[in-house]
Amino acid sequence: MTTLSTHAADLAALDDVVAVPEEGVSGVLAGRKTGSIERDRLKRRLGSLGSGSVLGVDARASEFMNFSFADECFRVLAQELSAGEAEDRYVVLILSSGEQEDLMEEIQVALERKKLAMLIADVPEEGPAVLDVVGELPDYLAHTLASVRPGDTNDSLAERLSLKLTTCSNRTDRLAKLRLLRKQRRQGGLGYKQFEFFPVLRTAGTGHSESE
Repeated sequence: MTTLSTHAADLAALDDVVAVPEEGVSGVLAGRKTGSIERDRLKRRLGSLGSGSVLGVDARASEFMNFSFADECFRVLAQELSAGEAEDRYVVLILSSGEQEDLMEEIQVALERKKLAMLIADVPEEGPAVLDVVGELPDYLAHTLASVRPGDTNDSLAERLSLKLTTCSNRTDRLAKLRLLRKQRRQGGLGYKQFEFFPVLRTAGTGHSESE
């Protein structure tokens, strides 16, 4: 798992939160059938949200999760999002590594096998949540993601990181495809179109959405 920064994640910035499992349902998450049912439920909720929305998936009530469930629910969901489903909508998992390290490991392995990644808010017993990435995220992509400032373009980010423009563009394209980074088109000063980038979830204390 990759920690993006020392900033606290603002869970109040989430547009909606879905509990996995649902309230009143067993906290044992096992098998592909159950994983498929939960994934479909998450996709319906995500699809009901507006463009640019962030859905929190709160799995802190889960007591057990096996690989089959993690693969069918979270890996397939991440793969579908990467393929373009639920365009311009984002998912942040919510777990507590102190008590749910085994659950995180199942999700980590499932995503790593397909070179996928998801944002995760790690909520400790005390203190604010910290935004991490679970799955496979090479160091160079993690560094790029952590370096993005709201409103960055490929030009500004490449200059700050001392990268070639094409290299920076390839990195931001990959991060946006994984739904780890917001990518918004705007009209450039000379009439050409370019992209601006924003973190998916604001950090605590900013008081406003990063994409506003």
